[in-house]
Amino acid sequence: MANGQAEVVIVAAFVIIGVVVLLFAFLPNIIQDWNVPISEEQKAVRQSVENFLKQASTVSLREVSLNGGYYRPSSVASEQFNGRNVYYWLPSSKPEDIKTALRKAISDYIKENKGRLEAALAEKNVTIGDLDALDLELSDNALSVKASMPTKVKGFSIPQPYSAQIPTKVKDSFELAGRLADYQYNSRFFENSTIINTFSTNYVEGVKQVPLNVVWTKCDRPYSKSYPEMSFWMKDVMARTLKGTYMPGKAPENVAGISGLYKFLLPAFSNKKYAELDVDFFLPPDFSLDGSNFHFRTSDGTTDYIYLTATQLGKICKPDSTIVSYTFSYPIVATIRDPFTENRFSFALKAAIEDNQPSKRMDVGGGLSSQYDYCNNMACNGNVFVLDKDSGKGVENAYISFGGCYLGQTDKKGIFEGRIPCLLAGTLDVSSAGYEKSEAVTGATQLKGYSLRLKKLQMVKAYFHRVDVKNDSSAKTYTVKKAGYNQNPATLTLDWNWYGGNPYTIRTESPSGRINVPTGVYKISGTVASKDGKAIFGSFMQAGFEIKQDTSELHVYLPVFESPYDANDLTKVDKLLEMTAKRIGYSKVLQKCGMGPVSLTDVAKEFCTIKYEDV
Repeated sequence: MANGQAEVVIVAAFVIIGVVVLLFAFLPNIIQDWNVPISEEQKAVRQSVENFLKQASTVSLREVSLNGGYYRPSSVASEQFNGRNVYYWLPSSKPEDIKTALRKAISDYIKENKGRLEAALAEKNVTIGDLDALDLELSDNALSVKASMPTKVKGFSIPQPYSAQIPTKVKDSFELAGRLADYQYNSRFFENSTIINTFSTNYVEGVKQVPLNVVWTKCDRPYSKSYPEMSFWMKDVMARTLKGTYMPGKAPENVAGISGLYKFLLPAFSNKKYAELDVDFFLPPDFSLDGSNFHFRTSDGTTDYIYLTATQLGKICKPDSTIVSYTFSYPIVATIRDPFTENRFSFALKAAIEDNQPSKRMDVGGGLSSQYDYCNNMACNGNVFVLDKDSGKGVENAYISFGGCYLGQTDKKGIFEGRIPCLLAGTLDVSSAGYEKSEAVTGATQLKGYSLRLKKLQMVKAYFHRVDVKNDSSAKTYTVKKAGYNQNPATLTLDWNWYGGNPYTIRTESPSGRINVPTGVYKISGTVASKDGKAIFGSFMQAGFEIKQDTSELHVYLPVFESPYDANDLTKVDKLLEMTAKRIGYSKVLQKCGMGPVSLTDVAKEFCTIKYEDV
């Protein structure tokens, strides 16, 4: 028995010796993969990667918010607002899950920019593998992201995953957008509000500006209303309706007495008021009423024109009367402000009225029954050629719509060919990423071999520099000092007014940003204001600034005053804007200092003094 035990002990000893020998043989490789304490260099790399993940999450959060919960949508109907597409939330189409959109956006950002991160860490001998896993959690107040990307610093592994957290109310914004859309299409809230405002316009000579029941008693002259007149006032009604719509507890007191607007209050959804979210509704500035979205008729059958004449019978003036029926549709741009990120969750809704009642058919295509019918019964053929204005080459994947009906996209040669609605006249809309949108009124018979050219947009990187301006009245001088990139906790609004086309507006808090604008000559103006809009820190204007095809970056110098202007002091604000518009005041001061206010390169000068007499 003792001999047997001794043999077992000896065998065990040999096994242990063998394991130890193998261990030391492979020790260098094993040590590299052990979870040894992380070094300061590894900590620095980990911080860099997590900063990168936070940037990916921040950029993706902004993109998905501006797209109303969509990520890079292709065939979703949209409206133009402030130079961007705002996508529709309709009964037949709306995003289902914002986490999916965010996950795709963050994943793509990491894949597209990981090489840049590796290049920045090259000196530290860092290798970063592909994205293995990406987990997202959305709470009421934050977006939490965890990502696994195998990373080694000089051969040593960094523990996974990486994590980042962004304070945001995007979960509530997405939820509220869905509830607003459902409430609109189920209760027809905006239709009913618009009808109330339509028949509550001001009286002019005893008849409302948008009349329902007209009784004309003046025999000395007729009463007439043309289509352009009615279009103007109806568009005004739409804009007033949206401006007067508020979430619970958000409506200012006595708004009707101040502005003549009716207040329309949305309900609390499931007893949830979303008090931290600011919701605004807008009519797109380039929206117009035309034959595709607005008609009216009188009780005698006259269409799109009102004409009444009171008849003189001896001493009696016999009045003339009619009832007017309106049929129209219009887009609603809704924005929900995130109090943490200042992102605007933007989406579009549709309102449609038919014969003074909410339309029975609601979806893409204007909302009018006639438009619904011809968009679903395309009996004509058409082919459209879309070319690059500069190169003459075909533009691939350009979106084609005619008369409010989406038709499809162009092929690799820039050609769309297919069925179109048989309209005598309608608006042909053509848009493509990186190009300025084209709109033209034409007919179905002309859309056979129809050719048009799109002007390419120039992508420009803009840097916003803060410049402190001190007004010394005793010495009669202005002292100008560059103070680095704009870090003021305020919102910068830039208006790029192209002399040859539409204005572009940018609102940013970042020290830099990208803009997509057509080449051409611009009048550029800017205002720096506090987030709540109560204080104005500075403003400028520069006219005659040309953006060329080779323009890749701009430097904007923001004059910041010693004492901000009170935005409620309209006299001072008007004076400031008047001086800015005349390109005098601080715009002139910056120009005299050689600081633009807008230039193609960064100005080396850091400091200068200008006399009053030079300005």
